[in-house]
Amino acid sequence: EKANALSASTKEQLQAIDYYNVGINYYYGAVTTRPIDTLLLNKADSAFAKVIEVKPDLGTGYYWRGQSNFAKDQQAQAGVAKPYYDKYIEMSEGDPAKNKNPLINAYTYEVLYYYFKEDTANVKVYADKLTAIDPNNITVKQINENLSAREKQAVKPALKQGQNKK
Repeated sequence: EKANALSASTKEQLQAIDYYNVGINYYYGAVTTRPIDTLLLNKADSAFAKVIEVKPDLGTGYYWRGQSNFAKDQQAQAGVAKPYYDKYIEMSEGDPAKNKNPLINAYTYEVLYYYFKEDTANVKVYADKLTAIDPNNITVKQINENLSAREKQAVKPALKQGQNKK
């Protein structure tokens, strides 16, 4: 907000890096407090939206909008970070070595999102992408264990029903 006012008074055009720096400061200010400061996260999200507006071909704005929204939806149930991570993944997965850590975060959100939607096909898609760049990922291990437990529970009642018909 102050940066925009300063820019207007000096007739200087703010660059993506200016909005990025503002967003990063808001983001880390938000996530280092307990409870997380959602007002600061909203400000971070707005700053990263400006990064996208100024540089739409730069994945950084999409990634950090995803991060800001992931912090508000840590169980990935509302899906608020999904459109930003989807765009980031689309722009960045062509070079996983260069984008490894951000892709790990984006794929993790996608795995969680689809897990809570009980969409096992997409859980597998993103779990496979995640383990390709992070073979020992703990989230994937936990999700796979939970999915196996779900499948075993679903099989038990079916067996009992089949046994009653004999």
